[in-house]
Amino acid sequence: MKRFVLTLIASTALAAGAASADGNWSLVEQFGIGNAQGTMQNGNYNGAYTGQVGGSIGGHGVPGGFNGSLTMQSGVGNFSATNQVGGGNLSITDQLGVINDAATMQFGTSHESETIQHGIGNQSLTIQSN
Repeated sequence: MKRFVLTLIASTALAAGAASADGNWSLVEQFGIGNAQGTMQNGNYNGAYTGQVGGSIGGHGVPGGFNGSLTMQSGVGNFSATNQVGGGNLSITDQLGVINDAATMQFGTSHESETIQHGIGNQSLTIQSN
């Protein structure tokens, strides 16, 4: 998993959508195995959504994933939602500010989720199900 995290962080520099103003939206949909996504937003009332759906491993109908999502937001009233389906996915959400919301939904097996919120009045919801 550590190698995957390092790959995710390195790829964030290549696949990052950076916003430095108010009211921006980021929408990412990825299908397949081994995708990485990074979104960084600085400002107020920004929104980010990431959807990642894994494919089959080896053609045996085994749901795969191994996708990674990193969302970083700084400001007031930001919202982040991550939805991952498959196995072995990683979601990291960091929010700095006040009245921010984060939702992470992971369906499958062997997922890892991390939500860090610094500030006042933040809310977080994590659902993991197989």
